[in-house]
Amino acid sequence: MNSPSHTPDPNFKVQNIGPQSWLFWIALIVLVPGGLGFLSMLTLVKLPKLPNCDQVQWATASASLRLHCAELAAQEQTGEGYLEAIEIVNALPMNHPLRPRINQSIEDWAENMLVLGDMLFEQGKLQEAIATAQNIPSDTTAADLVNNRLQRWRGMWDKAEEIYAETENLIRKRQWTQAFRQATQLLKIDNVYWSENRYQELTQLIQMSRQDGKTLAEAEDLAELGTVEDLLKAIELMEKVEKSSYLYGEAQNLIRKVGGQMMEVAEEQLEEQDAQGAISIVQRIPATAQMEKQVEDFTVLAKAHQSTWSNTVSGLEKGITQAKQIDIKRPLYGKAQNLISRWEREIEDVARLEKARNMARGGGVDDLAKAVAEVSLISSNNPRYQEASTLLNTWNTEIQTIEDRPYLNRAESLAIGGTLEDLRSAIQEASMISPGRTLYTQAQEKVDRWQDQVERIEDRPYLNNAQSLAFAGDALSLQSAINEARRIGSGRALYPQAQEKIRLWADQLERLEDRPYLDQARNYANLGDLSGAIASASQISPGRALSDEANGLIEDWRWEMRGQDNLQTAQQIAAKGSPEDLVAAINRAEQIPWEHPLRSSAEQEINRWGQELLSLAQARSSYDLPGAIAIAVKIPPSHSLYSSAQSQIRSWEARLAPPVYTPEPAPPVLDVPESVTPVPGLEVLPISNPK
Repeated sequence: MNSPSHTPDPNFKVQNIGPQSWLFWIALIVLVPGGLGFLSMLTLVKLPKLPNCDQVQWATASASLRLHCAELAAQEQTGEGYLEAIEIVNALPMNHPLRPRINQSIEDWAENMLVLGDMLFEQGKLQEAIATAQNIPSDTTAADLVNNRLQRWRGMWDKAEEIYAETENLIRKRQWTQAFRQATQLLKIDNVYWSENRYQELTQLIQMSRQDGKTLAEAEDLAELGTVEDLLKAIELMEKVEKSSYLYGEAQNLIRKVGGQMMEVAEEQLEEQDAQGAISIVQRIPATAQMEKQVEDFTVLAKAHQSTWSNTVSGLEKGITQAKQIDIKRPLYGKAQNLISRWEREIEDVARLEKARNMARGGGVDDLAKAVAEVSLISSNNPRYQEASTLLNTWNTEIQTIEDRPYLNRAESLAIGGTLEDLRSAIQEASMISPGRTLYTQAQEKVDRWQDQVERIEDRPYLNNAQSLAFAGDALSLQSAINEARRIGSGRALYPQAQEKIRLWADQLERLEDRPYLDQARNYANLGDLSGAIASASQISPGRALSDEANGLIEDWRWEMRGQDNLQTAQQIAAKGSPEDLVAAINRAEQIPWEHPLRSSAEQEINRWGQELLSLAQARSSYDLPGAIAIAVKIPPSHSLYSSAQSQIRSWEARLAPPVYTPEPAPPVLDVPESVTPVPGLEVLPISNPK
């Protein structure tokens, strides 16, 4: 079977085997009878002097000597000692007089071997325990127990190893809580070695690994930041994880990973053509990253890169020579070969680019065209294609500028005249520059400006004529002015100005058209015909110049009409004459706002109706005080007669209240002596004796 990664200490001894241990008592029960038997036998044979058992010639040895030496061997309490003891005495014939005693001793020693196996198992020495048990003679009683004992030991050991291995797996996954929980399963193993020693060892490992886990987490956080200093701090933290830790392997992997990150940062510096900065970074990678060869190769390649940055054939050739120093056994050999291949292709491209630059120095269209043709030979998959593409665009721009500048210059000269013909000719000339050409945007800006001038010249007569027509101010003139201004189309230079004028004249025209409706509405209102006024003002459509003013007047007139309706309705209700109708009329009239023109009339009516209510109550009081009170309480608190009505009500309620009964005083009571005989029919009242 496989043992856990942490093997038991071979010098481990069980500390808790004492008088309280069941093993102790079993050993005592087995060994004591054997010892007593041995003493009895020694007394029986009365050996005067015991020889050295190592020098005994067993072929001629007596039975007593054999028993003596066997007992000495058994006293070693080892598997080898017990087997030696059994072998010594078992050589005697089966019919020997001491055979019963010998057989009993063999049984005792066999049982002792099984007990010894249990002790070895408790000490964690499984293989020794198994070997001891398997050496027990098969013809002894103890031999019958061996198979069950071996199954028990192996089953318990397998279970403990499974728990230990699973705990180790959880530790490596940094699942600390689950690891502690799994480790406690060892406490259920009925074995001192596993439930105590290995359990304590495992919990200490978990605690140590947990601290290492925190260290790794902190290092990982630093590595995420990605700066050189943070990466170095991360490596320094990971170097603190000891080899005995379960997380040592993970820490080492992370160190190598961070070393790779530093190489990537150095690559970025190299891409920015900072060879010394890149070399400085990789040289700071610690030896624990085990990247010494990569650092050496990177340094060589960085210097090779630096040589090629001169953009000359000689520089590229020098870089190739430097890169070839990295042989096939080096870690960056593949990268070096790729760079060599690239730089070899670049040598041809650099020569072609240099030739094209020389051609372009003439500055003429033909010179530039030849230079363009030369760099066009560099294909897109070549290393110098980007540089070639940049030069190609630059020279094409220069060619187009040289070719199109005359068109733009002639157009500017033509536009100086400022007439329609001059401007149109300038536009036509500038339009010769096609879209996508270098000067196209500049030409279009000038075309737009000249087109603006053309449109202003063309449309100004329309706007001037419209303004002249609108000057008269009548409806026909304004409509004519609007029609004239509308001849200036959308998008034209004077279109916004024309639209503003059109809005102004349309407003004036609408006012002229709608003013009669509004004037007529006011006349109707002055005559008291509010319905007619509203109908006339409603003829002005929404959105027209006077629509807001008309809507305001309509709202005012409707407000007045609501007041009229309320007063008329109140008067109609009051005409019925009942107290309830008078109260309803007052409430309806109260709905007329104080700022309404009819509020004063409503107040007069309210006062009159309140007086009528009070008069009705007073008239009824002559024969029905409760009825009078019921009428008077209907006068609302806001009415001017409310106080008078309340005073009258209190007076009537006082009249309705019953008179208060006051009893007359009782006559005095006289004391009558007990000796006085009362006269029949005469009541004698006792009185107190005045003092």
